[in-house]
Amino acid sequence: EKKDKNESNDYILYEDKTLRLNNLYNYYSDLEDFDYLIKKANSTANNLDCSEYLLKASSLYSGNVLEGYYEDWCESFREEYKSKYIKSAEKLIELLTEQNRTDEIIIQAEKLNRIDNLNNAAIKAIILAYLKQGKLNIARSKYEKFITLYEDEIGEKPAETILNDI
Repeated sequence: EKKDKNESNDYILYEDKTLRLNNLYNYYSDLEDFDYLIKKANSTANNLDCSEYLLKASSLYSGNVLEGYYEDWCESFREEYKSKYIKSAEKLIELLTEQNRTDEIIIQAEKLNRIDNLNNAAIKAIILAYLKQGKLNIARSKYEKFITLYEDEIGEKPAETILNDI
């Protein structure tokens, strides 16, 4: 949103070999909202409120931050937010499991699995949710897909400890 309509339409300015945001505009970043919701979730003792904050935070995370930019600061920023998302998604899935919200577990665990395709918590939650719904074939298919993916990515079969956890 522009503060003064008579000013330049350049959102990004180049001055002295440096790019900067034009301060004549107000900028919005959903990363601020994501951080705020994670902070709210971590500060509440009410599990229902916590899960609602985490659901909202999850809805803001759509994948790699600054995708396509490979400078060191972009990579570390991207990894920081990916790590925050994974940690909050695992907690969210745990809370949704306690609340017996199987449809939402599947949605959130599938999203986490797309971001972190070998995440044991996500795989386990997906399989258990489908089993709880009586969808044995889907649960078996997800299990077999995990084993195949694991073998493709790691080059060996998953250890018994991993399989026992799932």
